Amino acid sequence: MDEIISLDTFQPFDGMIKMFPRHNFPYFSCDYNLFLTLANYFEKDELPILNNVISIYRFDKQKINTRGYFKLEVLELGDGDQILEEMGISIRKKSPAIDSLQDEIMNSISSGHPISIFIDLFYQRGRDFYYNKKHGLHPVFVYGFNLSNGEIYTVDDITEYRQYSLPFSEFKCSCLTSEHVKMPNYFWEYALVSPVIMRS
Repeated sequence: MDEIISLDTFQPFDGMIKMFPRHNFPYFSCDYNLFLTLANYFEKDELPILNNVISIYRFDKQKINTRGYFKLEVLELGDGDQILEEMGISIRKKSPAIDSLQDEIMNSISSGHPISIFIDLFYQRGRDFYYNKKHGLHPVFVYGFNLSNGEIYTVDDITEYRQYSLPFSEFKCSCLTSEHVKMPNYFWEYALVSPVIMRS
């Protein structure tokens, strides 16, 4: 078996870099970064995703001393998962036992299927607002695994939206916590749906 299993063409959505070359911040929200990254990977048009969002900036007094005066509220016109399915991208949601998580990841990636895994941000180093302070579920793309050093390759927005690598043992800790009661199917696998051919 190869020591590195990876989706070689998997890249984070770079729309913000195109608009603001010196910055690589998330686009709208975690979910929409995820949708747009999937569209790029599967070579699908991004417009159905972009047209599904209304963004509203609201004044937020709590943020005056931290990050600014406004918070972004993202309103969806339709269900995001349904938009992906209409684009021909299927989602298989499941909850593998923590002991089989590595095998599940490698099976998905070996089949060419990217995965998003919902982690508890309490255990994610680098995210100062949450790390060892506050719980919250958050989707992280997984696109590769290095068997030789036990690292997992992810796409996330810890400091900017880009590729990261971290020890799988650390990642695993964030995958099965009391927070996951809110979302038992924490492992989402994406695949292209074969078009149905109508016969006359």
